Amino acid sequence: MTAISTAALLGAAVACAMGGLAMPMPEFGDADYGSLPAEAIGAQLLLIGAIVFSFAGLIQLIRLIAQLCERHGTLLPLAVRMGLRDAGEHHRRFVPAAAAIAVSVAVASYALTMTGSLIANDRSNAMEVVHGHSHAVVSPEVPIDNAVDRAVVRSALNAISDDLPVTAHQPVYALAEVPPETADKLNVAEANELMRRFPNAAARLATPLDCITSSDPDRGQDVASAHNPNAQPYCVGASRSYRPLYRGLTMINADFSVLIMSGDAMRLSGFANADKAADMLDRGGVVVGNAATLRKDGTVDLEISHSAHNPDGSSAPDVVTGSASRPGVWVDGFFPLAMSKETAQSLGLTAFRYVGDMVQFTDAPGWSTLDKLRSIIDDRLPLVNGTSQSYRYSWGTGDPSSMLAELLPFALLMLLAIAATVISLLLARIQIIRDLATMHAVGASPGFLRRFTLAQAAIMLAAGTPTGMVTGLALGIFHVAWYRHIGYDGAWLDTVPCWGLQAALLIGVIAMGLGVAWLAARPSRKLTRRTLD
Repeated sequence: MTAISTAALLGAAVACAMGGLAMPMPEFGDADYGSLPAEAIGAQLLLIGAIVFSFAGLIQLIRLIAQLCERHGTLLPLAVRMGLRDAGEHHRRFVPAAAAIAVSVAVASYALTMTGSLIANDRSNAMEVVHGHSHAVVSPEVPIDNAVDRAVVRSALNAISDDLPVTAHQPVYALAEVPPETADKLNVAEANELMRRFPNAAARLATPLDCITSSDPDRGQDVASAHNPNAQPYCVGASRSYRPLYRGLTMINADFSVLIMSGDAMRLSGFANADKAADMLDRGGVVVGNAATLRKDGTVDLEISHSAHNPDGSSAPDVVTGSASRPGVWVDGFFPLAMSKETAQSLGLTAFRYVGDMVQFTDAPGWSTLDKLRSIIDDRLPLVNGTSQSYRYSWGTGDPSSMLAELLPFALLMLLAIAATVISLLLARIQIIRDLATMHAVGASPGFLRRFTLAQAAIMLAAGTPTGMVTGLALGIFHVAWYRHIGYDGAWLDTVPCWGLQAALLIGVIAMGLGVAWLAARPSRKLTRRTLD
């Protein structure tokens, strides 16, 4: 009967999961960010049903394991056989203890999977200018003008090099924008004339999309095609479209959608194909961060435009003034467009704003170099800022200033799982005191009693830990697939279980459980052996 109810509950969980993933979903628009649309309520109820049935099935599975314990293990050592028989005969104390271990491990494993996938979802919509353990951008904290900003950064680099060996550094620029305070003082005709002198460039999609050409706010390019040059781009709802954020650079009156840099600067970025991208810049080509802008023949179509105002002073659509084609290279995760100064000038782009210097330090294991850079800047160099790779690990940024806050939820979940394990084992130990006294009275040695108690703990851990982890992983993987299906706040392309932390959770729970069981397994001195008259 227990086997049937276990199969029924787990089957109901699977049915709810499949139903939630099969339910048709509309495309959610720009207004749907941050709130679950009404059309997804049915899928949400099925999600809740899958979670509830999963945990109910997990507890019922522990009951089934308890029943199977006393039927198997006839060839095992005596202490283990007695532990298995005790689990079956006294299932009312075995099941709650093992179930508490399983549920706590499942919750922790599920949370780790969701956290890693959430960060991966965030990274798929982010663009960075540097990557790796020894690469950074040092930029002015309060920009003034190109000459002053360069002098400030170079002075800071001289100070930094006293403590951190600098291998090389190269300047990076962005397209300059019209200062808003200047445009506000001009009439419409004068402002439009000024904006003509500050043109912009953008890489067109190799396959034109209606949602892009029409600037539809409720639709946009899918995320997968931005990261896979072999994927065919298509339009999706705004809530899961590709809307990348520029990470790490902040500058007044600069347009970071176009970076101006030499091949030598690109080589210092730390990306996997930085050398290939640098060679492309040296040959007059461009570097793009969106794979869908690279054509099959290896070229990129560029559109040159500038901002404009309507006669009433409101913003008008950009005025397209020209187009060009250049050979290109795609660098995953990089900013939208980069080119050399010579290439930019050939396209009519002549107004540049200094961003900072790309810096490469002597490589060292781990993230110690960038941590030291951050410490030097925070302590001694208030006029500059240091930018490095945003996410160092699958579970968070790993930055020392925020690591405690990032790891605290994981630490609490692990402590919760360990605490549930320890409490369950101690309660089980208390409940078998009389059994131990009886065995001791009829001749069982202290060593055998310790082995018996350890066997009981190991059986509980063997029943609760793997089943809980498998349940947590399955729920986390399903929940990510559910988010991917409904298109809620991102594309959720990747499922990242954070295997390192999962292993730490598994090892921590088992090691702590066995350690506590070993300490608690010492027979009480109150146990007395019965003697024969």
